[in-house]
Amino acid sequence: MEMFLIRTAFILMTMSNQAQTHELITSDTTITRHIQPFEKFRLNFQSCPTCGFDWKIISFIDTSKLKIVDSATIQKHKNQTGGYTIKSWTFQGLSQAECQLIFIYKRPWLKEIEKKVIVNVKIE
Repeated sequence: MEMFLIRTAFILMTMSNQAQTHELITSDTTITRHIQPFEKFRLNFQSCPTCGFDWKIISFIDTSKLKIVDSATIQKHKNQTGGYTIKSWTFQGLSQAECQLIFIYKRPWLKEIEKKVIVNVKIE
């Protein structure tokens, strides 16, 4: 338990130091991010895994242009049905390009998509 708390604290500290932190994404939206090559940015999604929901990236990522540097799940309400977590991905642009990331929020055993987020990334 202590290691979990230490890791969570470390993730939160490094998140504020290493990449641009943006608002918590909770609903359908389209976002555009403008970054420089080798710049990092973070996307934070509110999730409710105890209700069966989870965020997932469904778009292809060209790893020569954009890469996932880190991903983490931070519990906000431990062992509470209906309690939410924050699912976080940190990306880094590698070369000039335009990329599109598509995230969906759904229960894996159902076809219906609860939420969809499109992130247009312009690396200039």
